[in-house]
Amino acid sequence: MTFLKQQIQCVAVRSVTWPVQVIEPVRSRCLCIRVAAPTYPEVEDMLSHVAQKEGLQLPDPLRQRIAQTSERNLRRALLCFETCHMTQYPFKDNQAVQMTDWELYVQVHFLLEESGLL
Repeated sequence: MTFLKQQIQCVAVRSVTWPVQVIEPVRSRCLCIRVAAPTYPEVEDMLSHVAQKEGLQLPDPLRQRIAQTSERNLRRALLCFETCHMTQYPFKDNQAVQMTDWELYVQVHFLLEESGLL
């Protein structure tokens, strides 16, 4: 069986940042849909929704800072929210938005490379 014979029954969902990375034979058989990143208010609404579902009180100033820090990336916003929760709860209005572990690692690694220590 080939892909062409089974294409009616084959459903695949793939998320890519750059569609060019998908080889042409696959791209020609796909319906490409571009989805814009959520707006800052949408990220804030999602953070409020998650906080409500988890039973957490998320102050508006902290929610706005998390949304701004995440740069409209919902996954990053949720990870920052989780990191803030693990760092300090109950939240405070002036609480610093913590970077996730992997972002901190990349930043430190980059700084060490720049300084010639790596």
